[in-house]
Formats: sequence, C-alpha cells, structure tokens
Amino acid sequence: MKMEDPPATAAELELRSAERRLQLELAQQRRREGSLVLRLAVKDREAREAREALQRCTRTPEHTQMETLMLDPAVNAEIRKLREDVRETLIAPAGGQPTADHASHCVPRR
Repeated sequence: MKMEDPPATAAELELRSAERRLQLELAQQRRREGSLVLRLAVKDREAREAREALQRCTRTPEHTQMETLMLDPAVNAEIRKLREDVRETLIAPAGGQPTADHASHCVPRR
C-alpha cells in the first residue's frame, strides 16, 4: 500500500510560493552584487591609474634625472665633494663665516 502525501493546505502552498520568490530574489541580488563589485574594482583601477599619471606629469624631467643620478654612488659622491668644495670656497673669504651674498648660494645637503 502506497501512502500519499496529504493535500497541501493553503498556508503550505503560500509558504512554498514565498520560498521560490525569495530564492529568485536572492539569486538576482547576488548577480547584482557581483556586478557592483566588478564596477568598484574597475573604478579603483581607474583612480589608481589617474593618480599615477598625475604623478608622472607633475615630476619634471630634471627632477627625475637628478634622482636617477643620485642613486648612482659614484655620482652621489662627486656631488657631495663638489658641495663641500663650494662650502669651503664660500667660508674662506669671510674668515670662517659665510657672507650674506655667498650664503644664499649654498646648496643644502640632502
């Protein structure tokens, strides 16, 4: 003998219908979330690229070249030696103190 399920009541049918509707809504919301996450990632990448482009534009070629040269130890040592020579030259005529005219030409050490 086979037992059959009792007929579904109106409340059960309504609950099943609500469950299907909520499952569909959940699937739509998940797709929407994925789309928004992707759009956010694209916007973040665009913002980063724009910041990098702005930094490239604001740097002068002379500044970039000087940074490259300062990374070379031999060039850096030569520049330090030349700065020291300039300081010695500026201090010597003033009797040990840089003059007002010469002090403005001193290049500060980095």
